[in-house]
Amino acid sequence: MAKNRKSILYHQTNIQKDHSDILHYFLNIYKKQMNVSGSTGEFYAVARPDENPDTIYEFRIKRRDRWHTRRISLGPLGEDTGSKSKCYKVIYDELLVLKIPPKAVRAFRDYMESIGREREIAELLEPEIDCITPSVSAVLKKLPLFSPDAHLGTFALEKKCVEKLRAFPEYQNYLKIADKFVFFSNLSRNLFLGQIIRDMHFGKTFVFNEIISHTEMLDHPLLFEEIYGKSALPVFYPICELYARFDAAVSALFGENPSAPLTSYRKKNWFLSRLAEKEAERDTAFPSSEEMEKINGLMTRILSSAGNDVRNYRNAVENRIRTKQFEQNKAGMRGIIRNLLLLLATLRAKGVAVRDLKPDNVFISGDISQNPVLLARPDEFSIGLIDFETAVFFSPPGQEKIRQPMLAGTPSYATPSHLFKNELLRIAYDDLNRILHLQDWQAVNSMIFNVVAGRRLTKKSGKLITGMAGIVRESLARKMTKIQAFQNCNRIFWNRASQEFYERSGRYKEYLQDVIIMLPEEVRIMFKTEAVCTEDLIRKRTACLLQSQTLFRSAKSRTALLNMDRDDLARYRCNWENNICVPPAEPRIRLKILRLLEIVDNLKLESGQVSGMISRIKQRGVSVSAYEIMLFMFRVVLNAMYRPEWGILSDDRPRTGAADFTADIPDDVSVGIEQTLL
Repeated sequence: MAKNRKSILYHQTNIQKDHSDILHYFLNIYKKQMNVSGSTGEFYAVARPDENPDTIYEFRIKRRDRWHTRRISLGPLGEDTGSKSKCYKVIYDELLVLKIPPKAVRAFRDYMESIGREREIAELLEPEIDCITPSVSAVLKKLPLFSPDAHLGTFALEKKCVEKLRAFPEYQNYLKIADKFVFFSNLSRNLFLGQIIRDMHFGKTFVFNEIISHTEMLDHPLLFEEIYGKSALPVFYPICELYARFDAAVSALFGENPSAPLTSYRKKNWFLSRLAEKEAERDTAFPSSEEMEKINGLMTRILSSAGNDVRNYRNAVENRIRTKQFEQNKAGMRGIIRNLLLLLATLRAKGVAVRDLKPDNVFISGDISQNPVLLARPDEFSIGLIDFETAVFFSPPGQEKIRQPMLAGTPSYATPSHLFKNELLRIAYDDLNRILHLQDWQAVNSMIFNVVAGRRLTKKSGKLITGMAGIVRESLARKMTKIQAFQNCNRIFWNRASQEFYERSGRYKEYLQDVIIMLPEEVRIMFKTEAVCTEDLIRKRTACLLQSQTLFRSAKSRTALLNMDRDDLARYRCNWENNICVPPAEPRIRLKILRLLEIVDNLKLESGQVSGMISRIKQRGVSVSAYEIMLFMFRVVLNAMYRPEWGILSDDRPRTGAADFTADIPDDVSVGIEQTLL
């Protein structure tokens, strides 16, 4: 096949090994479908769109002296965590998900048991949640031996395929890639949430198309003003000047008599393509390849000389596209977030923690192709689940223990608790059930940000999850106990996660506040339960902090500080800051008192914010912004998963930790509320 400018052809030797193994597998499926045996087939990449992580490959096989071809799409699904299965999305007649376990499964019995375990979790959730689990029929129904049964219902087809696999064990090899069993799931018409999020938000293709549509604007600033507004004109005029420089330079390059018309449209198109960060391409025999290379070099030099002007212009274009895309998709964002929260409430009611929720593990249960406005109508679709590898039933019947789930998670959506055994989590926390459930809260909170911002919430702190094993090894090497190592991991992670959460949610605050969600009754009840629990936890921690410090020793003083509202506490802090109506104290003691009062105030602030959410959600049909939901959910998770005795978090937001206020203070130093005037 010839190479062209829009499709990059990759030689087979350049294809990465994991893709090569999968492609060889599907090539054999294709040959079996075509009733071809023993012939040599080929595959090669034909295209990879700029905004799509998937690669399109083409198969070629020879049958009866005639070449037959077909295409397949293949790409990674989610992040590579190392500790759990690798997943790939394949489009071969229909959408399939391939899951390759980290530990090879080689026995058919073990393979079927793994499928059974996932099916067991799914059966707990259905019919309230649409679930897709691995099946042997997902891929085997394409083969001649199994295709006559394809008309059967889902469960009947699966049963028939298993029967034939036992009768013809050689066909079990069609469930293996590189001699290892692989799990296949069929998504049919369903779309992954990750793909929908990518479609909602602009990328390089949007920016390119927007910029190259400006050919007429280069001569008409008023047209630019009409689209982008008067405030954007200052970024447009420098671009016009850069084009004038390019126009003169390219005319000089070809002289007075070029070999073909050097039209204004052609020059503007070249210039705008380069401005949009793509090489300008010739569309006829003129100019030559060598001349086109000179033109691109010329534009690169001109644009590089005015880097700030070019950046400002691109930012203006991106901001317009972002705003336009946001307004077009806002109703869909509301619907998705509402149903993500409903999914979370349903999982809670069912006593199941998925522990690996992410956009590439959930799908929209509904046919968007038949209903383009489906996402704006949340009652007409739901969020379905695929992949229960890490899931656990956290409310087993009777005295049955919670099963130990796989210690794994996707870094951008996980917490340190994903990577430690139940035994240790029981020591660290009072309620293992709640911690397992709140692991899904952390993931859903990150997904809400994904939906609105089109970006990951926890890029930096996610990297800490990836390196958590190293942190544990280092902690143990320093003679820490396992629980101390766990505390150290949490201290490092939540410091980074808190900073990143407030920074990134603050950056997109305007968009998050503009997405208003009406909370379903199930979500309202879930939020209220967790809010009351969190408010009680914060009050207990405040009481514990005041009980453990030795600056205010009398029970009356400690009770007064605990019950004092923030206005009274602010006046009391002011007295200490200005040394008014307070007992004499050394400067270092005064500083420790002020620090204590600051942390008590932060705890009261956080408690008040949680109380505010309780007041809001008491009303049926209440609407809350995505920003408020994210803040609330983060506070709930943080307060549950980070204990104050592990150290103070270093972010600039309300803290839940406690400091050592007694260090270097003589035993006889104390103050009392009764000694001061409030």
